[in-house]
Amino acid sequence: MLEEGNELEQLFLESAASGDLIQITLKNYKVYIGFTDYISPPSKTNYFILTPVLSGYRESETKKFVITTNYQEVYREYYAESDAEELNPEVNEEDESVVEFPDIDIVIKQDEIITASFFDADLYSKFNPTTIIPFNNETSNSETLEGDN
Repeated sequence: MLEEGNELEQLFLESAASGDLIQITLKNYKVYIGFTDYISPPSKTNYFILTPVLSGYRESETKKFVITTNYQEVYREYYAESDAEELNPEVNEEDESVVEFPDIDIVIKQDEIITASFFDADLYSKFNPTTIIPFNNETSNSETLEGDN
């Protein structure tokens, strides 16, 4: 399964299969943490689809990751303010704190990615104890966006 494609394609393919989060840094130092559930055939396109969970940027001097957007919170606020019932997200009947959001995928050109790796929230927190990550590694990709903080 992982024998085809370049290393980046293999990383995205493994993330799609496992549900593990990926962290990517772009040439403009924008950072996305998210997951993917679709991979095009290897070497057929120069783009990847990522469902973001968090995003931010790397500081210019230290390259430290600064979180600017928690997509779960943004969508919760957006839908809480919406009066249109058809715009409201679905609430999970088993757990009302779980909200299912619409498709928020982003398309990223492979040539713009300078680093990519799996993202381990628990390990990240050990190295960055003052940064709050709104989920942990026991959360699957769908629960990451749906679960409460």
